[in-house]
Amino acid sequence: MVKQKMLGLAVWMVGLALCHVFLWMLPGEKNNAAVLTEVFIWIAFVSQLVLWLRIWKKPKTAEEQFLLTPLLFFSGFYLAGEMVLCLVFGFWAASLSLTAIVNVVWSLLMAAVLAFSLIGQGHAEKMHRRQKDHHKKL
Repeated sequence: MVKQKMLGLAVWMVGLALCHVFLWMLPGEKNNAAVLTEVFIWIAFVSQLVLWLRIWKKPKTAEEQFLLTPLLFFSGFYLAGEMVLCLVFGFWAASLSLTAIVNVVWSLLMAAVLAFSLIGQGHAEKMHRRQKDHHKKL
């Protein structure tokens, strides 16, 4: 589990560094939209780090790890999407309102997907426990 945590933190740091490279080091005009994108970068990466640390808090059984796979996948997808937004807004100086709309929609969409993933995980765990309780070994 320690290896997974270290790998996850390394991926998190590399992703954060790439976002900053995409946003600030690429040629293009920088304006308030770049600063707003910077705020959403930090919101995305800190929220996902908190989620990952919560998931890694205690050792999990193989079944629990399996049920957390979609949550981790969507979390990584959210960060990858944020990197794409950094790349787009790093090259293209968009208006502040367009940048705000795109970032808010992306964040709300992924928050909903992550919430539904947690709901699905809880439902799958409940069904698994129910099936275990109804079957007895002969």
